[in-house]
Amino acid sequence: MYRTRFSHVACSFLMLLIALPLALRDAGAGTRLPERLVEQEAPPPGLSSLPIQAQASISAALGRDQRAYHAQREGRAWRLENPKHGLRADFTTHGVEVRSGAARFGLRLTGLGRGARLEAVAASKPEAKSNRIDYRRGALREWYVNGPLGLEQGFTLDSPPARKGSEALTLALRLSGDLSAVPDPRGDGMALQTRGDATALRYRGLVAWDSTGRTLPAWWQGQGSEVWLRVDDAGARYPLTIDPIFEDARLVASDGAANDLFGSSVGIDGDTVVVGTFGDNTSQGSAYVFVRPAGGWAGMLQENAKLIASDGATDDFFGQSVAVSGDTVVVGALFGDVGNNIAQGAAYVFVKPAGGWAGPLPLQENAKLTASDGQPVDFLGDSVAVSGDTVVVKDIFGDVGEDQDQGSAYVFVKPAGGWTGPLQENAKLVASDAAANDLSFTTLGESVAVSGDTVVVGAAGDDVGTNTDQGSAYVFVKPAGGWAGLLQENAKLTASDGAADNRFGVSVDASGDTVVVGTFFATSRPAYVFVEPPGGWAGALHENARLTGSDQLTSFSVAASGDTVVVAPNVYFKPAGGWAGVLTENGRLTRSDGSPVFSLAVDVDGNTAVAGFCDNTPQGQGSACVFEGLETDTFEAEPAVTRTDCKTAGCRIPITCNLSQNCKNSIRLLVRRRDVRPREEARAKAPRMVPIASAVATIPPGATKPVTLKLTNSGRKIVRNNRKRKLTGVIQISNGTAFATTSVKIRLR
Repeated sequence: MYRTRFSHVACSFLMLLIALPLALRDAGAGTRLPERLVEQEAPPPGLSSLPIQAQASISAALGRDQRAYHAQREGRAWRLENPKHGLRADFTTHGVEVRSGAARFGLRLTGLGRGARLEAVAASKPEAKSNRIDYRRGALREWYVNGPLGLEQGFTLDSPPARKGSEALTLALRLSGDLSAVPDPRGDGMALQTRGDATALRYRGLVAWDSTGRTLPAWWQGQGSEVWLRVDDAGARYPLTIDPIFEDARLVASDGAANDLFGSSVGIDGDTVVVGTFGDNTSQGSAYVFVRPAGGWAGMLQENAKLIASDGATDDFFGQSVAVSGDTVVVGALFGDVGNNIAQGAAYVFVKPAGGWAGPLPLQENAKLTASDGQPVDFLGDSVAVSGDTVVVKDIFGDVGEDQDQGSAYVFVKPAGGWTGPLQENAKLVASDAAANDLSFTTLGESVAVSGDTVVVGAAGDDVGTNTDQGSAYVFVKPAGGWAGLLQENAKLTASDGAADNRFGVSVDASGDTVVVGTFFATSRPAYVFVEPPGGWAGALHENARLTGSDQLTSFSVAASGDTVVVAPNVYFKPAGGWAGVLTENGRLTRSDGSPVFSLAVDVDGNTAVAGFCDNTPQGQGSACVFEGLETDTFEAEPAVTRTDCKTAGCRIPITCNLSQNCKNSIRLLVRRRDVRPREEARAKAPRMVPIASAVATIPPGATKPVTLKLTNSGRKIVRNNRKRKLTGVIQISNGTAFATTSVKIRLR
């Protein structure tokens, strides 16, 4: 099924959505929530396809039921913590202070009126109830609601602040703390900057509409500590909704500089992310290690440790490739000199110190890896990979016999004494049918992968039949005697629809029995998934599935982890029937400004992905983003059909379980209030979703079971008063830790 809820997205080292929307509306209403992994332009039915009000209503309801989102007394103040977003907000009589990672700021509504004629807003004591905080100021109420999809802030007005006229409605906000406001150079909001003029947070995405749903012109103004929200409410019907998104912004290396190209390579394993920056220090290069904070990938994070080569020199390109597995980090330096061999290349191994990834000074390598038969301009270290005690390093232009620039890969196994000192390979991997220039032009740092006992090497320059540079990939399986000597492949992978100049194999990754291969010049740059056959990796193999983008938007950068494949910006989950056929994405890695992350480097581990070069930065400084919460294996139940009938006896709909064990689910059916209530009542209350039926059901693995949902008291009235009507509603299915939603057609009988 399509996953429609993702627990967290953090763009680490660049930006982070912390979901602090501002709304002028009834306190029960919702607002736009942060887009975690935004679905395709024609998305499958799900949470992201619901009205904004429905999203917030569901989040608020879940927050009421989970104590982790409830307000906590802190002396004379109240505190709301949002574990999903690494966000904390403290509420006092003097206002609100928000913290997210290193970012700290105060935000307070100071005035309300028209144009420059504003009335001051009085101070108020915060009142708390479950996951909600209220400030009451006469006719104006400011409120905050905490839930899994973010912290929502809103303002409720009983009536317009003054007679409507030619001047715009204005809300004045004052900032305090470390940040000041300037117009966002992107033109869509306000940038909040530190004293060093680094963008720390942004307001963006301002939207306003009235009670009839009509969109109203809205814009930002402000400078320094003052921010104004302006709305042209001429002809509008109250209440109005003003809805920006408040977001964390650029997070880079603590010593980042122009032309660093931070994010040129990335790696992730568990709570550790490594980012390469081969342009650092006149292209000597470096790498940065980030450790996931207790609150998650959130806030303005700087690196925990910086890695450099002890013998580094200008133009080594250290950081062109990086990889991480457990406590081991590997960094490639493809232009590094070895002895008198110019640009022979090398790789460096760093082992996590006893005190963790930290230190006031950069850390130097534990071991340096070189090829025993290395020659000048081999470019060893173009691509590196590590899995447990096994490191694989690829060269581009290594000669094999008489074949110049054929290319090869080297396997290094952790010695009994650990990674230390200068080391040479245990085994060299070559292609049995290789020719000169087969592995050339793959200088993107992603054309080798290792998972357990399986190594994959891309050969983007390989000729297949008469197709020049069609490309291929080779699979090597660890022999019974271990990695030793000169080894040839067990299987060769090619695309069934391959053509000349596709450069298949420009990027590869492996996870368990799954291999994914990217292309470079192929139309729409599809990626290909190969699954290990029952008899093992052997012979010539074509793909099991071809991955395409719904709008032909894919890059050549690929990554795999378990049942998840990322071909930036698209994310694919293994279908219930396995990897087969031509598949389009289930979701998309999306920046907070709504644009997809077309990344040159990507990696994924479990439910977290990291992408390099995910946004433009001044003068090539570079960036990377972390997307947390790609939930692929915690929830797999969905309605078998998208329509249901509701009678006084209840609503009946078949539910499918796609897991290998029972799906135990709580199921609710919701409709929009405005669709089932008189217009006058709907206007008096903000539009939101109303639960009309619910049930708890256990579905056997792989089965489809009809489930009868019992009507709520409101549901019985709605069915009686709206018979023979057809409505559009939503079915929400929860397993207690995650939920998914699907739009359904409802017939009331």
